Parts: sequence; C-alpha cells; structure tokens
Amino acid sequence: MEGSEYQFYWPGIINALPVFLIFVVLPVWLLILFFRYTRLSLFKKWILVPACILGPFLSTLIWPFIIYITGLIRMSPNGARATYLWVGTELFKDWSEYVWGGISTIAVYILHRSVKTRKLATTKYFFIPLTMFLWYLTTYYGLYIAIIGITFMFSISLFWLVLGYLFFICIIFGISTGIPGLLRLLILKIYGINWLSSIMHALAGIIGLVQLVRFFSANPPELVVKDETFFILTGMWKISPVKTVFLTPLFFGLVISLLWSTIIVPIHFRISGEHI
Repeated sequence: MEGSEYQFYWPGIINALPVFLIFVVLPVWLLILFFRYTRLSLFKKWILVPACILGPFLSTLIWPFIIYITGLIRMSPNGARATYLWVGTELFKDWSEYVWGGISTIAVYILHRSVKTRKLATTKYFFIPLTMFLWYLTTYYGLYIAIIGITFMFSISLFWLVLGYLFFICIIFGISTGIPGLLRLLILKIYGINWLSSIMHALAGIIGLVQLVRFFSANPPELVVKDETFFILTGMWKISPVKTVFLTPLFFGLVISLLWSTIIVPIHFRISGEHI
C-alpha cells in the first residue's frame, strides 16, 4: 500500500439542512397542523395536501420575488440592476437557501399560532420532524461510515484481513447499521406502526439516500496511487484485485442492510401487522 492515499470529503450536515427543511420538515408540519389541529372537513383537508407539500418550496421562490418586485433592492454591488435571479441566489451568497428557508419556517410558525386548534389526545406526532431528521442522519451517515470501514479493511494486509474478517464485520455493521437500527426501532415504538409514521420515516430514509448519492456525485471518493488519482474502486482494483473481490460482497451486504432498515422496514411492519 506504499505510495497510496485515500481522499474523502465528509458530507456536512449543514449542507443538507435546507433541502430537508423545505421538502420534509415544513410539509410534515403543515400536514400535521391541518389534519390534527383544524376542524376543516376531511375533503378540504385533502384539498390542502398539495399546498402543504409544495407550499414550503414555492414560498422560497416567492420571498426573493417580493423583494425584487417591490424594489427594496434596486442595484447589485457591481452597479447592475438587481434581477430576480440575483436576489434569489446572490443577495445572501451561500446563505441564500438558509435565509429563504428560515423565512418560510417563521411563516409556518405564525400560521400554526394563528390557526384555531383543538387539543390532541397526544402531542407526540409534533415530534415527527425531529425523529425524521434523526432517521435521515442514520441513513445519510450510515452508508458513508460503512464505506470508510471497507476502505480501512482494504488498507490492512491480506493476512490480517482474513484473520480478523468477522471481527471487522461486527464493528462496521454495529456502527453503521446496528446502533442506528436500534434508534430507528425506538422511534417506531414511540409512534406505533401506523401509516403516518411509517411513510414519513421511510421518506426520510429515501431523502437521506438521494442526498448521499448527490454528495458522492459532486465529491467522489478518490485513491491516489503514486502520482495518479483514481476513483476509489478503480484504485483499489489496481492495487489488489483479490482484496477488492473479497470485500465487494461485504459492501453490498451493508448497503442492502441499510436500505432495508431505513426505507423498507417501516412499510413492511405496517403491511405485515407485526409488532415491535
């Protein structure tokens, strides 16, 4: 392994927050608000479902449009006339998504305070956005940690790899899927096996997987061999095809286990009627 070096970019939570907030937290908040806290008829509630799902995203487009159309900011720093696109993406630079998402969050909170509500038998469903975020993180980082574990196993000699194979598998499975899996079962236990919690948490798992794929597409893990840089699988194959083939089933086993526990299990429990 002399002359080789791994290059990974750690997927930061902060980069995923705006997407999760706009497409998961706020829509779920609105759905819970209208379905659990209002006295609207069931027909009207279902009519509002598309607005609850698309509203937070559309609102992030409306706030910069309001600033643009009212002329609050007329000129950009370079002296050119401020356009809608500039207000939306350049006014707050890299923080634009956080600002517009934050304003949308404030708007939903004001709506929540202004709606005439009735008391719920339980308020546990209001914590679904929080538990969805925890579920999302176990998916987002679980697979990444599994990949780190596989690369560590690849970096040791073939002798120690074969000798400690089961030991390393237990550690990697425990960190990437085992402990997070217990957390996910606890979350399902709190809400019970109903369609709301099952679908919402399965959705969080899907979003976590999609976000991780997007992250790796933009920041592919690389392996530097001497003076050449390769995609990590290509580099591993060039260094040791035997160890690459030896570790491939373990990697796919980890991926399948993670997808099963984060996306399929909630729906499976609901359909099968099993109890936790």
